[in-house]
Amino acid sequence: MGDLPSARQLSSLFVKDPAHVESHDQLSLAFIRQEKELELAYQLTRQLLQLMKNKQGEEAAAWISICSQSGISELEAFALGIQKEQPAFLAACSLAYNNGMAEGFVNKLKHIKGSMYGRGSFELLRQRVLLSAA
Repeated sequence: MGDLPSARQLSSLFVKDPAHVESHDQLSLAFIRQEKELELAYQLTRQLLQLMKNKQGEEAAAWISICSQSGISELEAFALGIQKEQPAFLAACSLAYNNGMAEGFVNKLKHIKGSMYGRGSFELLRQRVLLSAA
């Protein structure tokens, strides 16, 4: 087997649908999953994705509890952060609503503002935002 992919590439394999993972990536994933802690992290990642995809908010508390007791410091810290924002997490795992539209608009506004950096005034920015919406 050649060099292992980067940590970023491997973490993307954790969240990618197993049915859509290419064969060479499947080998890498199988290799790293031989490590006990990485297998646990993989299984918990898959469970979280299923909770959110299937809107199973009632099972979210049990998932947080498992992460808190996993013995993996990164997962325990993640679970602690989720516990601090538990109402928002439960809503994300239960409700069909999200703020994607608002985030998209903010991203578009930042792009327009960045392209104007150092030029113009608020009025020019306002006109460009209004024109881009039309």
